Amino acid sequence: MTSSSSSSPSTSNPPQLTAIYRSSKDTKEFQRSIEGAATASSEPTTKEKTAYLSGLRSSVTAMQDEINVYLTQKMEEDKASGEKSGVGGTSQSGRNAVTDEIKEEDLYGEELVEDDGA
Repeated sequence: MTSSSSSSPSTSNPPQLTAIYRSSKDTKEFQRSIEGAATASSEPTTKEKTAYLSGLRSSVTAMQDEINVYLTQKMEEDKASGEKSGVGGTSQSGRNAVTDEIKEEDLYGEELVEDDGA
């Protein structure tokens, strides 16, 4: 992801946050304006800096949400095309892999505590 802004002080367009997703099949560009961007002054005030960082944080969060939706959609499309072509099948090991993947997604970011059965 990159943040770019125009260097011309006369331009009133806010800076843009840009992310590009590339795969062997697809390329998608995501863009968001950074609201509250500092003015073109050489020494922005603390208030301007705070407003810019707040806008940047909001833009990053919104972009992450947009990217997650897109990638989830792509995963579903890949999964559907894999099922149509017979990839993955419905074997027991295929079902276990899907179940393990679902558990892994549910537990992402959480500490896994193993039960010793004692």
